[in-house]
Amino acid sequence: MSTEPIVSVVIPMYRSGVLTATVVQALHACHMPPGYRLKVIVVDDASGDGSAALVEAAGISGVDVLTLDTNAGRSAARNRGAAVAPDGFLLFLDSDCVPSDPAFLSAHLAELEGGADVSMGLVDGANDGFWHAYQAAAARRRMRASESLGVAIGGSSQNVMMRRTLFIGTGGFDEAYRGYGFEDRDLFLRIAESGHKIRWAHRARVIHRDTLELRKVCKKMAEAGGAPAVRFRERHPDAYRMLGYGKLDVRCRPWLRVIEPVSTRLARATIVMLDRRLDTLPLPLGWRLRLVRAVVAACYLCGTANEGRFFLRT
Repeated sequence: MSTEPIVSVVIPMYRSGVLTATVVQALHACHMPPGYRLKVIVVDDASGDGSAALVEAAGISGVDVLTLDTNAGRSAARNRGAAVAPDGFLLFLDSDCVPSDPAFLSAHLAELEGGADVSMGLVDGANDGFWHAYQAAAARRRMRASESLGVAIGGSSQNVMMRRTLFIGTGGFDEAYRGYGFEDRDLFLRIAESGHKIRWAHRARVIHRDTLELRKVCKKMAEAGGAPAVRFRERHPDAYRMLGYGKLDVRCRPWLRVIEPVSTRLARATIVMLDRRLDTLPLPLGWRLRLVRAVVAACYLCGTANEGRFFLRT
């Protein structure tokens, strides 16, 4: 039996078989330091569209596909993958996040072997104009948020590595987070509160290949403002406040209910006007970024007032 430490990559997948296969192929093209072995676990979250078969048909070695009977959400899917992984290292990647550098795996492992307990990777846009700049600006904000709290919780479970024993011992992802948002920060805070070190791995970058649209981003932010925000605030009230979410939450500031209907209507009108035009809008990039951030904030506020719902006519 091999005694090489195993790096198990857990990828939750929902109706994204072709892109997931691309991620797996990119992982196998990465340099693995001597003495380590790679294993990939794709968790098909009851896609029902043949995604699992597409990954299996790619014929890539060292890949296990675990298919769930019912859709369980990202937190549960990741936990199922971690549960069947062997002891060693766990890397969580999303199915639309492609490693951008052959040193991707080595960069994560260097942080863990250098004293970190969690290696936080970066998420870049696909160099597609406005949304690439938007994601880069968001990454900078997450780093600043980490600095303000004194712990690197501003990263994402789209790209993070840790030892499996730490993940299991911390309780894994909280499966009460069924909607979009906060499940990763919840995990990172629990890890940090138990005295473990979280560091950024700046060479461990992935390219986020999802096609972003303003209405899609706004819908996700409204969803995050519903039940996920309630759960996170209950468990980490100080972090919720310090990260700034409380400033946009009607449950924290009841007077916001007065302005929410107006801000929501303005957000809807702006989305209709700007969606798919952000690359050609004759405004400086900085102004466009601020405008979109304001719209996204209004949608989060809407979600806190309407149980995560944000209605937009197509």
